[in-house]
Amino acid sequence: MKQILPLILIAALIAGAIFFFQDPMEDGATEERHWERTITSETGADAWDITVFLAQGEEGADIGVDLEYNLEPRELEQFEFILTIADPVNGFFIQETVTEDFDGVFEYQERCKFCEDPERFERQNLPINIQLTWSEGGQVTGNSYGGKTIPVREIIDLEQNGQ
Repeated sequence: MKQILPLILIAALIAGAIFFFQDPMEDGATEERHWERTITSETGADAWDITVFLAQGEEGADIGVDLEYNLEPRELEQFEFILTIADPVNGFFIQETVTEDFDGVFEYQERCKFCEDPERFERQNLPINIQLTWSEGGQVTGNSYGGKTIPVREIIDLEQNGQ
């Protein structure tokens, strides 16, 4: 019994460390999105599926984008995208140069700073535009995605319900 007790104690310590240091995003539970919209290419090319979304983050409203590469992810060398929103002019730029372990899905989310004061918007809808460029097999390709909008009422609703 004296020999088994230290093994049980070590196993309990290891199990506790694994439980304590686990990444909460690995649980498969993603946060619920308040609003999302799929954006398609203006040229009709379908190499990417793009979804823009609003979600409640830790510090308020977040805006984000899901990029799903529909072709062979192992052949993708790098990609970058720029998301811009008009009135107020806002957006973000992401350059992903490490695609070694890329599984075809990329999600980016950040605090929506312009969502904090939605009452100042002069439009009912905020136009979205995404410029996406990627390199595959030494060939650089780019597409423009747009024509969709974020309804201001969704931003107002998210800000009011999130407080």
